[in-house]
Amino acid sequence: MANTCRDDLRCLLERIKDTDEQVDIIIQSGEDCCEFTGCICEVDDCFVVLIDTKHGNCIRTYILLDCICALVHPAQTCCDEY
Repeated sequence: MANTCRDDLRCLLERIKDTDEQVDIIIQSGEDCCEFTGCICEVDDCFVVLIDTKHGNCIRTYILLDCICALVHPAQTCCDEY
């Protein structure tokens, strides 16, 4: 059975989760997009859990995989050769 885009997204989220680095997740919200920033703490079949510790508060955000438009994750190396 072939991988679906959702399987690929889950795999990518798991790899980012293992870095313990912050990521920006951009979701479709109505006609606009919203951006959430934090560290991924859990990846489920239907959602990802993002932890944000802004202003000393620990905020947990549950984001449906079907709503994710883009992920922004800092590159580990510069891609000058591309």
